Amino acid sequence: MFVYINCTIVFSPRLPPSGFLLEVKSELTLWVRKMRLRTLFLLFPLLWLFVTGFTQISGHPWTSNSAIVRHVGQSIVTFLKDQNRLPDTLAELRSYSQSIGDQLDLFDNYGNRLFYQPMTETSFFVKSFGRDGAENTVLISKDEAFNHGIASPPRGVRQTLSKESRLHFFQGPVLDGLQAPRGDLYASLQSRFRGGVKRLLIQSVIEKQFFMVSAHDAVEEFVWLPSGSEIVFTAEGSTRYEDGLYYWNLQTNQIRNLLPDFRKKFFDSVPEETKLLLSLSHASSKPDFFYAFVMVLPADGTVDPRMFYRYHNFFAFNPKNKFQAEKVVAERDYSIFDYGMSHFALIDPSEANLATSSQKAWLDLSIEGNKQDLLESWQSYCSTYATSASLPYALWWLASIYNDTYRDLLATHPESARTVRNFALEIVEALSLLPSGPLYIRGFAEHLKKNLLLSKPAAYNVTPGAADAEPGAEPVKSDP
Repeated sequence: MFVYINCTIVFSPRLPPSGFLLEVKSELTLWVRKMRLRTLFLLFPLLWLFVTGFTQISGHPWTSNSAIVRHVGQSIVTFLKDQNRLPDTLAELRSYSQSIGDQLDLFDNYGNRLFYQPMTETSFFVKSFGRDGAENTVLISKDEAFNHGIASPPRGVRQTLSKESRLHFFQGPVLDGLQAPRGDLYASLQSRFRGGVKRLLIQSVIEKQFFMVSAHDAVEEFVWLPSGSEIVFTAEGSTRYEDGLYYWNLQTNQIRNLLPDFRKKFFDSVPEETKLLLSLSHASSKPDFFYAFVMVLPADGTVDPRMFYRYHNFFAFNPKNKFQAEKVVAERDYSIFDYGMSHFALIDPSEANLATSSQKAWLDLSIEGNKQDLLESWQSYCSTYATSASLPYALWWLASIYNDTYRDLLATHPESARTVRNFALEIVEALSLLPSGPLYIRGFAEHLKKNLLLSKPAAYNVTPGAADAEPGAEPVKSDP
């Protein structure tokens, strides 16, 4: 006991008093709290910078607009069911919604107006551009969207990237949907008869809500470039935009009309009001060119296919050199009809089972065999797929087969020839007036009609065995 008391007496003066310990503990606690506050004050700006930077890069909104977009989309569906058409504008939709007691918000959570785009008579999409207020591209995450009637793109047909600078028809069935040479993008031509609108729609086979649409409302043909994120298209007949040959970079969403510079180089003496006929041919790799036929529209509007599809009108464009264009050099000014005919050249059939029904049917068609069978099969295609973007091309092939049949029968079966001629005139009359037909194809129809009215066949052929206008020739394989 004495020892214990002694120890207490000896060592107790060295121990700090209890009040001192409490004071130290209080100061430590206060210091920790201050450090936490300082850390938070430092972290908050850093966190803000990080999140803001991520948002700017990704384009992903902090606040979802899905409820607003879905409400507007469903209101458009209600309008469609009630009025049997799509509203022309969101302003018209809002007036309709107010009349049925529905208050519609046409702006997203960032104060930006929603984007509404009718594609056909019954299909459309509406979307919010998000925080950045700009349309998404292939490099930025998708905008929040609602769509109705737009089918998810199949992994459909692709086009082979030819390594030859030979003449090729533009293949109409690709307008119903063509996958890019690489990547997951998918392009199709969407037509709306109300207003005669034709727009190029870009989708993704992976991101089901990814949509990009061309501003131009009179697109005719398109071709993917080898990168898979660049596309060129022709456009003619819009009341809002100029005709042209357009390059569209889907990574930057920038569009450039290549026609003015091209026209200045090759058609500088042609009056500005005179139209140029444009038809895309194909794209090639090594070198990465794309090819097009370009010709001045004749004054009478009739276009001889033999004069159009020849090397004199065949140009190669070099995307790697500011799209400089040059004429393709050949030994002679051959026509495409001097080579073997094909209505699906460069279309890769290996994935045809995943293509659209119209494309599968097109690949089953033929231009060889009994003329009666050919006429019936092409006629059936035109009737079955009357709403397909490939219809003008199918009608031209059908009319051309009628032309070849008329030529074959004229000498030996004049009565039958007259019957065939009358059927052919009905086809070309319809084709010449078809609003969805490219200008050059309507010119082809006028040329056929002019010849058939004079009771003579046009001087070109698309089926084997018909009389050739010129001797055949080997394809030209040299690059420009």
